[in-house]
Amino acid sequence: MLNEDHWVARVNFAQQNLNRDWSRVIFLDEKTFSSSQDSKLPLWRLDNTRYEPNHVLYMQRSGRISVRVLGWISSDGPGELVQIGGRMNGAQYVRR
Repeated sequence: MLNEDHWVARVNFAQQNLNRDWSRVIFLDEKTFSSSQDSKLPLWRLDNTRYEPNHVLYMQRSGRISVRVLGWISSDGPGELVQIGGRMNGAQYVRR
């Protein structure tokens, strides 16, 4: 959720970039898709209570399939969707 400072920063960015040449910009993002309904749940807990029994959730992961992909879009339209393995650093983004 955006707080007021975030909202102001986004509006300022938009106003400052109204006349920018967006034809030379590529937007990209990565996403993990999973065949399982199991996923991380939001959790709030006190410091140093991570392993207390009421903060541990057992999850069976047998048979789960996960795929990470990277996708991009530019002023020319959508780009290709690329499957990636593991975490990517800046150099790996450039190579893709």
